[in-house]
Amino acid sequence: MSLSDARELAVLSVLHAHPAHGYAISKAFDSGPLALLGLSRHAIYRIIDRFQRRGWVTGEVDSSNAFPDREILTLTPDGQRAFQDMLTEVSDGIPHSVSPILAVTMVLDAGQTLPRDTLQTLLQSRIDTLTRMQDDAHAETLSMRVSQDILRAEIDVLQAALAAVP
Repeated sequence: MSLSDARELAVLSVLHAHPAHGYAISKAFDSGPLALLGLSRHAIYRIIDRFQRRGWVTGEVDSSNAFPDREILTLTPDGQRAFQDMLTEVSDGIPHSVSPILAVTMVLDAGQTLPRDTLQTLLQSRIDTLTRMQDDAHAETLSMRVSQDILRAEIDVLQAALAAVP
């Protein structure tokens, strides 16, 4: 899954959780794990525009409060299918070694499950990569140390996810 796809999945995840207006969606990306995707408000609105062109969202103007009119966005059945398709892609349609951990955690946070073997494959690929990095001649460079720390964190997340799977 590309970073662009992960960003779209994140916006879909917000709308899957509940209908929202663009500003509320952009606020969800101001802090917490979604902030790691680096989406500006402008980028979020471009994603929403793409979703509208694809027929994934519909909007209804809400003028019932003191704020300016806002368009409340809701996923359409096509948008729900796109969300489910992206979840499936994360779980089994892409090379496991490149599944962004944030996409994996968004799937789990959305109440979806990933097959145990998928989680095990993701975990093993990260363990293998970490081992190679630790054995690399440049293992002590700043960028390699940061990469190793990220992999350790991803390994911890995947181990916790595996522990939660029956």
